[in-house]
Amino acid sequence: TSGDRSLIQPPRAQSPIVGTGQALADATGMALDPSGEVIYVADDTANMIIKIDLASGDRTVVHTSNGTTMTQIRGLGFDTENNQLLAVDNADDVLMSVDIALGSTSLISSNQEGDALTFGSPRGHIAIESATSALVCDTSRDTLYRVNLETGERSVLAKDGSTGTALLEGIQSVVIDADNNRALVTSSSSNGIYGLVAVDLTSGATTLLANLSTDESPVGTGVDILNPRGLALDKDNGRVLILDSGTNADALVAVDLATLERTLIANAAEGNGDLLSNALNGSNSMVLDADNQRVFAVNTDDNRIVVIDLNSGDQAVVSK
Repeated sequence: TSGDRSLIQPPRAQSPIVGTGQALADATGMALDPSGEVIYVADDTANMIIKIDLASGDRTVVHTSNGTTMTQIRGLGFDTENNQLLAVDNADDVLMSVDIALGSTSLISSNQEGDALTFGSPRGHIAIESATSALVCDTSRDTLYRVNLETGERSVLAKDGSTGTALLEGIQSVVIDADNNRALVTSSSSNGIYGLVAVDLTSGATTLLANLSTDESPVGTGVDILNPRGLALDKDNGRVLILDSGTNADALVAVDLATLERTLIANAAEGNGDLLSNALNGSNSMVLDADNQRVFAVNTDDNRIVVIDLNSGDQAVVSK
């Protein structure tokens, strides 16, 4: 009659601030300090790497871009052998090392003119093989690169479309399962392969470990992973943990490496809330604190770091 409008449902209240210091704007990468007391978070919008104290949630800037490099940080890894962070930049297509005490950076690998093995869109967790070797995912090249940390030389460990390797389209993130001489990667393909793939560290041969139950040849059983992004190897429990940012999923899923059965650990209905909503929507990283059986994830909905208890599925805000 009048056209007047009244509010039926108020907007969801924002979660309160947790911790002090530099606010997160667009977290896109994570790495756990070996002490287990700190995580490092890459912020794509602020062009920073931020250290977060896990006890207080306080945030401290470790590195700030100089405006010419590290302007689109899309992945981190902690190099325990050399006590440094490794970071990939999606804008400049480089792999850098970051001194955690000084915040200074050093170039490890970059695209050289005439080099066929160029980075296209490096991102996700950087998996450290040894003091001289790391694995980097490239979603533009559908390639898992091995990078020599001393020389910067890149070699292809596995590439989508090569012989026996048609599972890496949309490769997202990587961890190393050293006991089985393989890397484990998440793949999120427009051709319908949304799953977990094993890559032999010697031959580069790939094996599908999990995909959708509706695929023509389903692998594994249990809850589906609709859009797998970040992953972590829970070695002590023989499983891989995957963050799924698929439509209405926003879930933490475990894949048993012996049976390939998939079980739900946490989502809006399992655990104590919906803190995983939009989890890793723009980020391909998560970190596991194996000693305390918990994982840390990015929620891009309101720029918070969430911790999930692996035993209960309960979720809490660590820093925001």
